[in-house]
Amino acid sequence: MDTSKLNPILNKEAILKTANAKELAVSPSDVLQRYNTYAMTHVPLGDTTKQLANLQRVIVENKTCAVGTIVGPYGYGKTSTAVHLWHEIKSQNIVAVPPFLWKTLDELMDAVYYWIRFEFSQGPKKFVPELDETYNKYRQEYIENLAKEAGRDIVDKWISEGRLSLKVKASDVVGFFKDASELCTKAGYKGLVAFTDELQVTLASYSSRDEFFTDLFDLVKDILGLEG
Repeated sequence: MDTSKLNPILNKEAILKTANAKELAVSPSDVLQRYNTYAMTHVPLGDTTKQLANLQRVIVENKTCAVGTIVGPYGYGKTSTAVHLWHEIKSQNIVAVPPFLWKTLDELMDAVYYWIRFEFSQGPKKFVPELDETYNKYRQEYIENLAKEAGRDIVDKWISEGRLSLKVKASDVVGFFKDASELCTKAGYKGLVAFTDELQVTLASYSSRDEFFTDLFDLVKDILGLEG
């Protein structure tokens, strides 16, 4: 009996390594290939038909924002399940950002921006400039607010010297997600969904648990109920 066709399953990683935000920006094609390969050999521990239908209904029919979680012990297959859901939902003409790890709000917004840009570059290229403009608007807003407090000359000096970290707030991230979602629809897609992963790593990267949960609470609070 020829068992060569089983090689993709026999040789697949036991624990899938989650892509980080930088990988989505620098090597999106590699991430796409790695996740697609893994998704093709995914064996669900349960039927995900209902979850997929609900997710698609919220995005396409209800046109509202929602936040969901995949919960389970280490080794259960949370990342693998997320990749499976991502692979299925992106086949429905929805811009789906694959599971990624983020350590700051900057990385959270950047990862979604760069993946949408990658998707647009493969198809509706004419919307890339508008996406860039939308992204830069939220980046520039932080600079303008800081300039009002510290002075334009000082801020420009910090930027030129590389001393300024362009941090964003949770409201900036949510605002960008909303505008990006509307742009995806304008570009011909049915909506936008983003899968994040490894929140314990995100928590460990924060200076305190309070700071992490404040950002997380603000993100969820502002996202729930939004249209788009």
